[in-house]
Amino acid sequence: MILPPATELTRAQHSGWACVWCTASLQAGGVPAGRAEGRSGAHDLSVQVYACTRCAQEPNPARRIGG
Repeated sequence: MILPPATELTRAQHSGWACVWCTASLQAGGVPAGRAEGRSGAHDLSVQVYACTRCAQEPNPARRIGG
């Protein structure tokens, strides 16, 4: 499954507070979704991201980006 680039994540998604796919709050917990890759010049912006349980169970959560 291809994750969005780290440079396109919201602060909440980048910090692990929101689902990487639908931006739902992960206050009740999340499931590891993988590593969103990104660079800015020499800086590695890659980060571990998480999904809500609903998106983690979908075969293609990428279609849910943006709500």
